[in-house]
Amino acid sequence: MKKWLLLPAALILLVFAAACAPAADAFAVKVDGQAIPMKDYNDFYAFYEAYYTQSGYDWENLDKSMLKQNILDTLIQDELLRELAAEKKWDLQSPEVEGELDSLKAQITAFGGDYDAWLTSNHRTDEKMRVIIAFQQNISQDENAVAPEALQQYFDENAASYYTPETVTASHILLSLDDEARARQLADDLQGADLATFAEAARKESIDEGSATNGGSVGTFGRGQMVTEFEDAAFSQEVGEVSAEPVQSRYGYHIIYVQDHQPEKAGTLEENIEQVRVMAYYADLLQKARIEYGPDMAPPPVEEISFPPAEPAPGAEAGDDSAAGAEDAEADDSAAGEEEAAAEGEGAG
Repeated sequence: MKKWLLLPAALILLVFAAACAPAADAFAVKVDGQAIPMKDYNDFYAFYEAYYTQSGYDWENLDKSMLKQNILDTLIQDELLRELAAEKKWDLQSPEVEGELDSLKAQITAFGGDYDAWLTSNHRTDEKMRVIIAFQQNISQDENAVAPEALQQYFDENAASYYTPETVTASHILLSLDDEARARQLADDLQGADLATFAEAARKESIDEGSATNGGSVGTFGRGQMVTEFEDAAFSQEVGEVSAEPVQSRYGYHIIYVQDHQPEKAGTLEENIEQVRVMAYYADLLQKARIEYGPDMAPPPVEEISFPPAEPAPGAEAGDDSAAGAEDAEADDSAAGEEEAAAEGEGAG
């Protein structure tokens, strides 16, 4: 499944909402005349406040300047795509949509998750996912959806978004510094193991609770995000292999399974044509929409946002809920614990 499908980035960012209870007819934003209730806005707030508080962030002192816009963007997007799907009469039960959903469910299941639970933890519904998938499938394949000059302009203005740094996708099992013998034995036992076998062992053996529940997955990361010992081992290890020796860091002994390793790459329009088409189409759709914010809901302009680090979990770097130790983890790391299933695109892609 293409990583740019199944958006949005706003799904996995912090959000901000008013603390007081809204009036029955209060709305957060109107999209082409359709009012989005404040309840929808506040529901997002309640979910994300709980999630980030549990993850160790100091919610009360968190800079929320930009976060208000994130949730509004998501609500606006949901409504615009709902309107478009109805207008175009897209079949949300088509084999193509079902196939994409099956791919998503398979990814979630591979990490020991459940689709319905994933929807809940990402504040999504099955219908909304079907609309998103139908939108992206239909627009990405329609060569007449966006004029060539508009495609080129969008790509030129967002070229940096299509540069891909070198990355590794990995899982790990963490054992304490007192368990070297057990770590070595487990590494030996797992030689030749596939991902499913490794994930099961991680759930049973790993002391890194943040990743163990997801089969040991620490997701996809670039250089400079993990502790040095972990990073060096992961970037030098062959894909599909389990580390022959446990890797020692200050957190303990890591047994690493590398699922993927991608070199850095500067993207081209031709390579990203489908994604650019979807993004450019949505940007135009949004520009033409009639957006009216509710009282005190219009977001102020924001030049720079800073995210204070979370209190680290035992063995984890600040800002990361995995003991693999992301030193510069972004605030938008997966709220569902399933990084690849979430979308990478802003807005609609």
